[in-house]
Amino acid sequence: MDNYLNNESPREYICVLDGDSFVCNLKSDRTREEQISVAGDYICDLDGDILTCDLKPPIPRHRIDRHKINGPRTTRDRILAFCHNNPSTRVMIRYPRGHGQDVKFLKIVDRYADILFTKSFDITRSGLKPLLSQLYSNSEHIQNSEQVRHKRNACWSSGGRITVYLFEMVEIGQLRRMKKDIREIYETISCIHTSDDYEETIQFISYIFDNYL
Repeated sequence: MDNYLNNESPREYICVLDGDSFVCNLKSDRTREEQISVAGDYICDLDGDILTCDLKPPIPRHRIDRHKINGPRTTRDRILAFCHNNPSTRVMIRYPRGHGQDVKFLKIVDRYADILFTKSFDITRSGLKPLLSQLYSNSEHIQNSEQVRHKRNACWSSGGRITVYLFEMVEIGQLRRMKKDIREIYETISCIHTSDDYEETIQFISYIFDNYL
């Protein structure tokens, strides 16, 4: 909230924080709609030139029944069908460099997303290169074999374990924040990679199932 008041509070108001509420005094003439839209995360009430805003109650979190796709009978086609029907589904690939500190990792993921499917497999150092080539085929920063080799070295760690997570974000706009928090655990961006949209989700799932699972 402090960040909101400091960085996003409209210049037309002078705001004072009071617990979970803030009161904003109007500094210039605005329409009623503009005044009340001062904060999308708040419920605001206009009384003359005084705008009082309270935090909206949190939206109840709806968790998907993971048993719809998880379990021993899970197949590539079932997961792809689920992704087709749930376009906000994303895939995370946890590289060898991103293993360890599981409690911290899962706590962060649970804060932002619901894990629907998990599968791990071992990979050799040389085997990691074609996987990275596929995952970064749409990247502007990794376009040739030398860049892929550099990325492989950054992602590699002894053990060669890859873990794949199919998940759905509670709020899709928080994906970047979740990745940032995870990368802070391992102090490197080369610990995980996620699909950024529906098309990449289908691409990653298809390739990984066809070649590794």
